[in-house]
Amino acid sequence: FCLIIYDIRSNKRRLKLSKLLEGYGVRVQNPVSGRPVKNDYQSLLKDIEGFYKADEEDSIIVYVTTKEEVTSFSPYHSAEN
Repeated sequence: FCLIIYDIRSNKRRLKLSKLLEGYGVRVQNPVSGRPVKNDYQSLLKDIEGFYKADEEDSIIVYVTTKEEVTSFSPYHSAEN
């Protein structure tokens, strides 16, 4: 299972990411999505990486509970701590 937690300033971009994530799982609570980890995990990361824009100050964190793995897309280095 993985959780995707995001902070997107732009309402338009936040809605776009929310719709992108609907294809991978269910919304747990704004702005958190959860989904079982299957073979499409790498596809999920690729889609998020394509969406992510540091200059928009987006922050997106993907936490995989079964692997204790965290992938962070953030312009802030302290976001991983």
